[in-house]
Amino acid sequence: MGKKLLRRLILVISLLLFVSFLSLSLNFFDVQTLFIQTKQFFSNYHWLLFTTVCYFFAFLFRAAAWRMYGENKQPISLFLYGLYYSLFFNHIFPIKIGDVVRIGVLANKKEVSWDTAAHSVVVMRVLDLLCLGLFSFIGAMFIGVSLSYTFFLQLIIVLAAACILFLFILRKKWFAFYLKHMSLVREAFFHKKALGMVSFVALSWVLEAAVVYGVLQALEFKLSFLHAIWVNSVTVAAQVFQFAPGGLATYESVMSFALVQLDMDWKDAYHAALITHGYKFIFSYVVGAVAFILHPISLTQVKAWRTKKGE
Repeated sequence: MGKKLLRRLILVISLLLFVSFLSLSLNFFDVQTLFIQTKQFFSNYHWLLFTTVCYFFAFLFRAAAWRMYGENKQPISLFLYGLYYSLFFNHIFPIKIGDVVRIGVLANKKEVSWDTAAHSVVVMRVLDLLCLGLFSFIGAMFIGVSLSYTFFLQLIIVLAAACILFLFILRKKWFAFYLKHMSLVREAFFHKKALGMVSFVALSWVLEAAVVYGVLQALEFKLSFLHAIWVNSVTVAAQVFQFAPGGLATYESVMSFALVQLDMDWKDAYHAALITHGYKFIFSYVVGAVAFILHPISLTQVKAWRTKKGE
């Protein structure tokens, strides 16, 4: 019951963001403006190179953090390919199948079980959201976005109550499963490498913010790098409400709103979001192609991994 309610809530928010995107498009979309600004960004080679190098290193640091989790001895390239495949498939399908493929790429090695690989991906995702949430909250406080502390306190209380209720309704057979995974989490986070792992994840999101910064600098809009970190964090965190491939519509709606909070015009914010997201789509397809060439997987494998996701 609770799972269905959560899914419905996510669907409602996703639809609202999609409607917001349609409204923005009807009011501000201009083919000529989009063409001129896209050409301006891609012909500004030093900013294009800057964004690409930073985006590449963002995934490299994310792969390094993932490798540090647990006792994996696999080469870092394997984790990088897993991330590339995840990015590629998430930009192809409306549902987030990418994480299933990411698990499969790691679990395809005999030394790593599906259960262990899945656990590591879930923990990395939680770390991602924690970093993005922290950056978003701190940024909002300094920028001056209206926040209700009472609301956040109530939200924490409700979530805590929900967790307690969830533990009570769990069947006994599940307790061994959760105890095992909590043990793995403790081993990972109460370890000398934990600080490095968390730092790498945080740094990866700082580096990804360079895409927002680079696009806006190429378009000659004034935006500090700290503001770019906040915009990127809010925008990416909102992708939990992904409604279309690559978070199309959700990304543009949230990024436009974030940029307007920094005194940018709605039309400029909307087109900047389109170009930034367009660049990320291109990047995802390029690195996906690289992964298919250097570490090929078959569609049959992907289908098989999808049937295992419930495990």
